Amino acid sequence: MTPEQLDQLVKDEVGRKRLAKWMARMCFRENTKLESLHDRINDNEMKELMIDAVNNCYLFLSILSNPKASAALVELMKYSDPQPQWNDPRLPYKLVRSAEQLRDVLEDRQREAA
Repeated sequence: MTPEQLDQLVKDEVGRKRLAKWMARMCFRENTKLESLHDRINDNEMKELMIDAVNNCYLFLSILSNPKASAALVELMKYSDPQPQWNDPRLPYKLVRSAEQLRDVLEDRQREAA
């Protein structure tokens, strides 16, 4: 993300809300074990779970878009692992490939529009 794109995201509440929805879908629904759990929980429970996920993603993006809050978060992460008992994250190949494909589609659209 370029500094200009970050600045745009900081100023664009609608964009942050859309990104929160996209994050929740990509992080929780698509290509995750949660989708297989959908057989064990009903549609209303899944809807509530996804609303919570979207709201939490939006909160996280709002923290990152606030200079003081994001600085405090970065400083905190220097000294403390919030979940030391969890495995360290890895980049999931399928999601990385999806992001690359999305980038390619967007670049194609920009070329066509020019």
